[in-house]
Amino acid sequence: MLLLKAPRFLFISIPFCTFVFSHTIFDVLQSIPITLIRKKVKNARIVVKNSTTVELIVPHRYSELHVDNLVESKRDWILRALEKVKSRENAVQLQENERFIRGKIFIIHERFIDTPFIDYEHARLYGRSEHFVGNKFITLLKKEAKVFLPKRLRELADEFGFRINKISIRSQSTRWGSCSSDKNISLNWKLLLVPPFVCDYVLLHELVHTEHLNHSEHFWKRLSEVCPYVTQSHQWQKQFGRAVLQLH
Repeated sequence: MLLLKAPRFLFISIPFCTFVFSHTIFDVLQSIPITLIRKKVKNARIVVKNSTTVELIVPHRYSELHVDNLVESKRDWILRALEKVKSRENAVQLQENERFIRGKIFIIHERFIDTPFIDYEHARLYGRSEHFVGNKFITLLKKEAKVFLPKRLRELADEFGFRINKISIRSQSTRWGSCSSDKNISLNWKLLLVPPFVCDYVLLHELVHTEHLNHSEHFWKRLSEVCPYVTQSHQWQKQFGRAVLQLH
């Protein structure tokens, strides 16, 4: 296929200085700039940070032609990744007085009280406005997660006959939970943000690991016996999971 080439710009970032030079890479990526970063790495990789930011990290030895060929070969993958990011970014448009918890929109009702609280039944948040922004809101959610998640995990364990040992709540950016050979289960506090069926799926996933410390056929068979929404949970995680996990 013949591409009509027009002058465009590729931004190259290196320590202490930035160079800009003419390039044709934007014809491929629909006018989305790519930041080219040369580092001491063995292999090249592409990072789609958001719907307007793409990074191409390459070894110092890569020539301009090598970079061109790499981007062209990965064009379809980059466009698909950008579409996925856009869908996540546009998934929920919150108003200033709204927050997303347990897969629902909660409304902030300002009260001049020192200790904020969450009304799950009516999807409301009560407290001063500053309680529900930045680190204060994250602290509140973590506190809630330390109460809710262990309680829900034990309920599911009792319901389906799983035996567990210690439960810990952590903050991670790559996984929802883990289970050790000693039946100790670690859960991500961000599970408080996801829809209930996704949260239960993750908890049941870790509970099944108390019996099968792998992802064998036996593991998936057991999980399907206790969790009827495996497919739906996978679809939700594929579309929105990464965006939630990257929250801090």
